[in-house]
Amino acid sequence: MRENAGVGVERRRHLIIGLALTALVVGVAIPLLRVDSDPERRAAPAPTVPPRPDVGRSRPPVVYDLDFAGERHGFALWGRCTDGVDFRCERRLLVTEDGVHWRQQAFAEPELAAPRRLTGRVVALGGDRLVLTDLGAGGPHDRYFSADGGRTWRVAATTPDLRVSTIPADAVLETRCMERVRTGADCWWRRLVVTLPDSGERAWLANPPALDGPRPEPRAAADGSWWVTGRDPRSSDWNVAVSRDNGASWSVAVLPTDPNLLPAEVTVTGSGPNVYALATGRRADGWESRSLFAIYRSTDGGRTWTQTWSGTGGQPRTLGGTAVVQPDGALFIAPNDVGPAYRSTDGGRSFQPILDGPRLNSLRRTRSGYLANASGGDGGRFLSSPDGVRWSDVRFR
Repeated sequence: MRENAGVGVERRRHLIIGLALTALVVGVAIPLLRVDSDPERRAAPAPTVPPRPDVGRSRPPVVYDLDFAGERHGFALWGRCTDGVDFRCERRLLVTEDGVHWRQQAFAEPELAAPRRLTGRVVALGGDRLVLTDLGAGGPHDRYFSADGGRTWRVAATTPDLRVSTIPADAVLETRCMERVRTGADCWWRRLVVTLPDSGERAWLANPPALDGPRPEPRAAADGSWWVTGRDPRSSDWNVAVSRDNGASWSVAVLPTDPNLLPAEVTVTGSGPNVYALATGRRADGWESRSLFAIYRSTDGGRTWTQTWSGTGGQPRTLGGTAVVQPDGALFIAPNDVGPAYRSTDGGRSFQPILDGPRLNSLRRTRSGYLANASGGDGGRFLSSPDGVRWSDVRFR
């Protein structure tokens, strides 16, 4: 009996130990099963970290456009970009009121302060009024206007919705492209527009000269005359139109061009009895788009024209911007390359190179004189002149 009782006790002890071990195994297994079966607690893949943009390092800043509202009052566009694949750009306005000291004016508008590229032009409209135009670069607006020297800005519409009978004082005469051959191609139909000085917006001129492809001089000549060139709609002859009543009426004269001469544009310079028209384009055997084809002169205020020079391999070979009639009546021509400028003292019949002084190109008129770029030098170097004779560096400091 005792032996059987001992066996029973032993069996119960083994049973209790077995049950305890079973409970232990199940107790451990159940949490493990819960962990494995809980989808929220499964190991998630490591998050993908996007690559950092390749912004690169900042390039040296450059002043890439400039205009003067007066002899010492000017505005310039300053900018710089980084050199990475994902480059960034910044832009500021420079303002001077004494022609010597320039202060930086930051833009509050992100579109102006951080453009995708350094594009655009600054146009002074007199006093503290100015326009930033041709901004492009994928931004939502192409033109901004400021009436307080660049402290505040507002968007200026580029599509004209007004019509003016005359060109206001301080206005700029331009063209607007109405239709292109195809998207992004050169414009083949243009109309004259007036940039209004009090808003920077454009207006149609009520009575423009009847010319195809009009090409206006942006500002009036020294005697107040406005000049526009273009082709006769019926004959396709090159014509020159002049207005002496601020665009209310126009007198049109035929330019005696060679039928075999196919210039891309004709520009006008001078005033009074000493006016020149210069025909430029791309020659069939050359790459230069501003080759000088011919020069014409008028001594009667644009009523009649005579050809004085033909570009048959002689110099000057190109035209860099606008030509200048200097105070002594000489015709000054800057090239469109790194060559010297040329000067004619016999009415545009012959030219002599100017071997001393600065090398200039991209010459244009301002409200107070002339501006030019230094050819063959560092970008952003500008020179100014009150008369097209005396040139000095514009230093931004």
